[in-house]
Amino acid sequence: MRCPKAQRLMSTHLDKELPPGKQAGLEAHLNHCEACAADLRASLEIQQLLVETERFAAPAGFSRRVMARLNPAGPARPFFTPVWLRFAEVAVVLLAIGSGLVFGRLLSLPAGQAGMGNASASLSLDLFAPAPAGSLGGVYLAMLEDGHAQ
Repeated sequence: MRCPKAQRLMSTHLDKELPPGKQAGLEAHLNHCEACAADLRASLEIQQLLVETERFAAPAGFSRRVMARLNPAGPARPFFTPVWLRFAEVAVVLLAIGSGLVFGRLLSLPAGQAGMGNASASLSLDLFAPAPAGSLGGVYLAMLEDGHAQ
């Protein structure tokens, strides 16, 4: 047995819960490994000190006070989100996307044309440059035009 395994078994040995086969292996290791034997002696001393300590009774109401501090009674949050709040969140997201589209188009126009044209032209995708023929996007668009895509 090696030291790391012996270290893992020492606590179980101290609790007297080690199976007989492992107990024999641990004892054999402790007979030839002074470091592990010293660790076991130190653990036995600590265990003995804990056994000999005086026990005190907790004051009346101690458990109740501890539990009250662990679980403060505050306003409980609802388990579900109210329906109006969900709609408000969606409305804010849609408003942000829409205003981004409109203002993005207005910012992309030349300075003199910002007030000209109708709303459908300002939301057109024609402002984007066509994909270069050799690019992946160009090949995909060519396939769509030729009817190869399903």
